[in-house]
Parts: sequence; structure tokens; C-alpha cells
Amino acid sequence: MSSVSTLNLKIEFGGGVELLFGNKRSHKITIPATAPATASSSKPERSADVTFLIQWLKENLLKERSELFVDANGEGVCVRSFCVKEERY
Repeated sequence: MSSVSTLNLKIEFGGGVELLFGNKRSHKITIPATAPATASSSKPERSADVTFLIQWLKENLLKERSELFVDANGEGVCVRSFCVKEERY
């Protein structure tokens, strides 16, 4: 039996960022503990990091105006009011 390792996180948005995420301030999410390789990486996968988290949030939770959350390359956060905490649930 194969078990995929995951991270349970609580994401909290403030400063207007929550408007981009369906006007919901707090989200409990589960993401994979490993992220797929990036174009600049020689490894097939890597530990989940903030870059992976931002991309995951953009692809799975963001409801509108992605240009206000990440830059045009999808590499940086344009707005900075969010908090990430590891949860045990």
C-alpha cells in the first residue's frame, strides 16, 4: 500500500487579499509534501516550498485577478498579507 505524504496547512489572508479567494479569510488545505520538478531543477521532485505553495494556491484556491496575487511569471507574490501555519488535523 502506497502512502503519499502530505502537509496540512492553515492559510489566513488579510489586507484585502481574501477578496481574491472568494472573500474567505481562512482556508485549511492539504498539499503534497513533495512538489514536481521545476524547469531550473535537475531533480525530478523536491520538498514542497513556498514557491510550490504559491503556485498551488493560484491553481486551486484563487478565484479572480491572479495578476494581483503573483507577478506575470508566476514567480512572486505581488500582495503580501497572508500567513501560513502547519496544522495537525
